[in-house]
Amino acid sequence: MSLQLFELVPTTPSREAAEADIVITTAAVPGRRAPLLLDADALAGMRPGAVVVDMAAATGGNTALTVAGTTTTTGTGVIIVGATDLAS
Repeated sequence: MSLQLFELVPTTPSREAAEADIVITTAAVPGRRAPLLLDADALAGMRPGAVVVDMAAATGGNTALTVAGTTTTTGTGVIIVGATDLAS
């Protein structure tokens, strides 16, 4: 992977999420905390009413605001589903 591409990777999920109505995150590493894919700024950049389904909620979540076992709404109106009983 080129250095230029490597530097672009961290911003790609945030940029794509800003345009989406629904985002499903599934990144998990066995035995470790789930990697953070969407930080608070990325969530704030999403449209009100957008939904994030965080399939990694049980292991810490892929968003900065995921709460395991709970559906929450951010101050900007983004809904984060942190269900821990979803089939993978």
